[in-house]
Amino acid sequence: MGQNGNNIIVKADGVAIAGCKTTEIEVGGEMIEVSSATEKDWKHYIGGRRSWSFQTGYLVMSGSALSVSGGSGLRDLLQVDSEYEIVVMNRAVAGDRVSGRALLKQCKISAVRGSLVSGSFSFVGDGPLT
Repeated sequence: MGQNGNNIIVKADGVAIAGCKTTEIEVGGEMIEVSSATEKDWKHYIGGRRSWSFQTGYLVMSGSALSVSGGSGLRDLLQVDSEYEIVVMNRAVAGDRVSGRALLKQCKISAVRGSLVSGSFSFVGDGPLT
């Protein structure tokens, strides 16, 4: 069975972010160029340090998706640079999860008259994703 967006849940500090619609998780690694004693015409690399980030779309609710005490969904805009414990889990498979600390890099809210208010969060990992 393949994955689908409905099976993935993103939690910030133990609370599911309200109404997640889309999630993109990215892990990258540095490529460090090294020299070769036997090949002068071709580049060689070794792996370096890793980084991770993710973006998630969500429906803006009357309450904060990031658990801002007493805050409305609009108060999520003020949480940029805050750090969260992030858990990305597969609700269909027990124990299938990754987690780490991440900083909220960007909160974006899109409000169109006559439509549901949606938004997106962009997080940057602070340390390992395990």
